[in-house]
Amino acid sequence: MAECSLRIVEENDLKIIKNWVNNPNVNDYIRARTPLTYEEIKKLYFSFPSEMKNIHFIIETEDKIPIGVASLKNLHFVNKRAEFSIFIGEDKYRGKGYGKCATKKTLEFAFIKLNIYKVFLEVYEFNKNAVELYKKLGFQIEGRLRSHSFKNGEYRNLLIMGILRDEFFEK
Repeated sequence: MAECSLRIVEENDLKIIKNWVNNPNVNDYIRARTPLTYEEIKKLYFSFPSEMKNIHFIIETEDKIPIGVASLKNLHFVNKRAEFSIFIGEDKYRGKGYGKCATKKTLEFAFIKLNIYKVFLEVYEFNKNAVELYKKLGFQIEGRLRSHSFKNGEYRNLLIMGILRDEFFEK
């Protein structure tokens, strides 16, 4: 598995995030509709700190090259849950293990630092590589939303997957 590190998204990262999100090779797999403007990206990645509903990380290679974003969204501290999302924005770094590394590190952060009990995610059913990765890490399919999203001229099924703290540490 590739080695990676995570750091909090900073304002000077927004330009590259905009490029990644608007890249058809990335956008086909995420729920965002494009093109997104710089201001729309800024609004997505920066909420008021007092709200603490979302935490976004830049994924970096071992050489500190920024290659993608991993996020914990809709943090709910009473129910101790968060929604996870991730994308590798740089084409040449996909399929090399960085997604697995970043997912594990984000889950460790959620379960250890934030004391979250459950992390869930939404993934398009056709994204077989992502679904298999999540299963290997201990996520379970909790639901399937049929023809839930219309994107790029077709209806897509969406899987809801989740992992509990105990399940993650058993792996």
